[in-house]
Amino acid sequence: MIATCSNSVETFEVPLTLTGGLSAEEADRRVAVAVRTGDIGARAVAFYLADLADSGGHQQLGFASIELYAETRYHIRPPTTRSYVATGRALRELPAIDLAFREGGLFWTQVRELVRVATPETEDEWIQWGQGRSARQIAAQVARRRKGERPTDPSRRRISEVWFRPDGRMNAAQWAKWTAARRKLEAEIDRPVTDAEMFEHAADLLLGSRPDGTVPGRTPVNDTHYKVLAIHDLRTGFTTIDIDGLPEPVDEETARKIIGHSDRPNLIPPAEDDMDDMDDPHENNGPEVPPAQRDIPTPDKMRRQVLARDRYQCRNCGSRVKPSGHHKKQRRFGGRTVPGNLMTACHGCHSLVHADLLVVRGTVNGRLRFQDAAGHPLGELTPSAREAIGRMKVDLDTRVSSPAACVPDTRVSNSSPEQAPEPVPEPAMDDLIGQQTVVRNLRRAVRAAIRRGEPLGHVLLCGPPGLGKTSLARAVAAELGRGFRTVLGPFVSEPDELARQVAEVQAGGVLFVDEVHRLPLRAIESLYTVMETARITIIGATTETAKLPGAFRSRFTIRQDLEYYSSRELAAILRRAADRLGVGIDLDAALVLAAASRDTPREALSLLSAARDEAQLGGATAIDAEIARTVLRSLRIDERGLHRVEREILETLRRSGRPLGLGTLADRLGLEAAELLTVHEPFLVRRGLIVRTRRGRRLA
Repeated sequence: MIATCSNSVETFEVPLTLTGGLSAEEADRRVAVAVRTGDIGARAVAFYLADLADSGGHQQLGFASIELYAETRYHIRPPTTRSYVATGRALRELPAIDLAFREGGLFWTQVRELVRVATPETEDEWIQWGQGRSARQIAAQVARRRKGERPTDPSRRRISEVWFRPDGRMNAAQWAKWTAARRKLEAEIDRPVTDAEMFEHAADLLLGSRPDGTVPGRTPVNDTHYKVLAIHDLRTGFTTIDIDGLPEPVDEETARKIIGHSDRPNLIPPAEDDMDDMDDPHENNGPEVPPAQRDIPTPDKMRRQVLARDRYQCRNCGSRVKPSGHHKKQRRFGGRTVPGNLMTACHGCHSLVHADLLVVRGTVNGRLRFQDAAGHPLGELTPSAREAIGRMKVDLDTRVSSPAACVPDTRVSNSSPEQAPEPVPEPAMDDLIGQQTVVRNLRRAVRAAIRRGEPLGHVLLCGPPGLGKTSLARAVAAELGRGFRTVLGPFVSEPDELARQVAEVQAGGVLFVDEVHRLPLRAIESLYTVMETARITIIGATTETAKLPGAFRSRFTIRQDLEYYSSRELAAILRRAADRLGVGIDLDAALVLAAASRDTPREALSLLSAARDEAQLGGATAIDAEIARTVLRSLRIDERGLHRVEREILETLRRSGRPLGLGTLADRLGLEAAELLTVHEPFLVRRGLIVRTRRGRRLA
C-alpha cells in the first residue's frame, strides 16, 4: 500500500500481513510503522477536512456543516472533527511543526497539542521543548500557557487555580430542562457553553434579575424552540421527556408537574395522514405554478404544530439552530401547505435544499431520505470513495501464527472480490486430530445441510483457549465450500462494522466471530435478524459462555463444548506439524513435549517451534527426546507442564502448612492477584494439585 501526503512527495509502504509470535524487536518495528501510518492518515484527514470547511465543499456534497459531513459519512464524532479542522488550519501557519511531523520528529498526538499554543514566532521553541516528551506532558504545559507564549517562560509560572465540584446529579426531567436551557443560552451567545458556564449564567440570572423579570445584558431569543417537550401517548397513557431527540420515560407525578407548569403543554397529537404516502422523485422539477395559484405560506399555528411534531429538530441533521418549516414539495411546483408536506429543517439544511445541493426523498409521515445533488445518499460513500477503499480491502486474520496453521496472506489486493475470491480454508474435517465427538457432530450437521441445500445452522464453540475452535470453524467452512471470514469480537465497537462483514459473506458462507462474548450488546442485537434469515452461517467461539445473553445463545442451534487433548493426540499433532515444517521428530520426543503442553495444541506447537530452533542450531536433522528435554529446561518448564511460578506456588503452600488466601499468596510470590487467579491457578486446580477452600488455597 502506497500513500502520499498532500503537497509532499513523501511516500510510505504499509505492511498489512498480520503475523503473531514474532520477536519483540520485529513486533516493535511493526508497531512503529503502524503508528506512523495512522499519524499520516490523521494529518491527511485534518488537511482535507480543513480544506472542505474553508471552501464550503461540504455544502456541495449536501451537508450543512463539516461536522455533519464527517459524522454521517465517516462516523467521526463532531468534537473530533472540530479538532481535526482546527489542527489542519493551524498547520498552514506553522510550517516548522508540520515539517517536524513529516520528518518523523513529532507524533500526531504531540502536534495536536502544540498547535493550540504555538505561533510562527514560537513554534521552533515548542518543537525543541516537545521532542522527547509525552503528549500528556505537552498537554499539561499547554494548559498553563496562552497562545503565543513560550514553553519555558519563567514569568509564566502560575499558581494553580482552586476548583470546586458541585453535586450535579439530575433526574430525567431536570436534565431535559438543563439541556433546553443550554441550547437557549448557546443561541443567545452564539457559541457552545460548558456546564461550568451554565452554572455561572444561572447564578448571574438569579442575582441580576430585575423586579419586572428582565435581566440586563441578555439577548432575547424566540423561546418557542427551547421548551421541554412532554410527549404523551394517548393510546398507552405513558409520558416521555424529549432529551436530545430520545424519549426518556417519566413517572406520572413528574409528567403532571411539567404539563401543569406550562401555559401551553407540548402534548404532541398523532400525525395526521393528510398527504399520500407516495414519493415522487420529480415533484420539484418541471413547470412552475403561477404565483396566484400557489398555496398559502405556512401559518404560525401550523408551523408550531410541525416543529412540535418533529421535536424542534431538523429532520436531516438533528440541529435545533433556527428551525423552520420546509415544504417537501415546494409551493412553486404545486406543493400544498399541510402538515403532511411540511418538515422541520435547520437554517443550513433549508438553504442547501433551495440551492439544489440537498435533495429530500421519502414521505414526511414516513421515512425521509436525504441525497446530494448527484443522487447519492448522504450516509453512504460516493462511488469514487467506495472504489478507493475497495482497492485497499484487507481481510485481517490476527491469530498467532503456528507451525500447523497456514496464515493467509492479508496484504492489500488491487483486485475486486469477484476477481479474487477468498480461498476456502484448510484443513478438512477428516484431517482433524482430537475432539472426535465434536467433529462427528459437526460433520453430521454439515453433510445434512448440504444434502438439503440449506445453510448450516449457527454454531457455538465453547471451551478454554488453545483447543482449536478456529481450526474447527475453518474445517466447517472447508466442508461447506462457500467462503470464510473472521471477525474478532474485541475489535468491533459499532453494529455497522459487523454489518459490513456480514454483507461481504456470500450466501451459504461462514462468518466466524472469535471471542464472541466480547461483542458489544448493540452489535449482538444487530445479529438477531441475520441469524433468523439463515442466509449465512455464524460460528461463534467463546471461552466464557455465561457472558452471552440468553436470547443470543439460544439462536445457536448447534452448541459444542470442546475438551482437552490427550498426550497421544497432542503427539500426533506435533508429528504432523513437524512434517510440514520439514523437520523430523521421533515418538518419544513428541510424547515429552505433549506431556508438557498443558493438554492444548497451541502450547504444544509453541514448544515444537522452540525445539526446532534448538535442533537446527545444534546441527541436528531431527528432534529427539534429549533435545525436547533441553528445551523444556531452558524454558523452565517441567515434565508435567508446570512453569516456574506454578512450582513456587506449590512450594509456598507446602512450607505454609495451612491454607493461604489469594491476596496473601500473591504477596508472598510477588505477583498480582489477578495473574495468579486467571493464569496459574486454573491449571493447578484442573490437575488436582491444589484445592480452593473457604479458608484459602491448600495443597491437594
